[in-house]
Amino acid sequence: KLQPGIAPKGAPPPEVGRCTFFVAAKGRYCRFFAAPGKSRCGAHSESVVERVPCPLDPGHTVYANRIKQHLKICSKRRQEDILARQPFYRSGVNL
Repeated sequence: KLQPGIAPKGAPPPEVGRCTFFVAAKGRYCRFFAAPGKSRCGAHSESVVERVPCPLDPGHTVYANRIKQHLKICSKRRQEDILARQPFYRSGVNL
């Protein structure tokens, strides 16, 4: 069984300038560009700060220490605000 982040024996090396994280589910290396001076992209960096799912949209992650700021600028919140301002919108109608 393949483990995320660890390439199997005999796997070709990642492309130059690309992230070196092995995506086990896809059987290939991450295709994002590596951060300048590093071997991995921002999503797969081995940073000390933990990334947590966004409370408004779990489809993306944010640094735990920046969650308060992120909630102010999250695109999901903006979409919900725009919808709530529409004349046809009523909160809780389909509950």
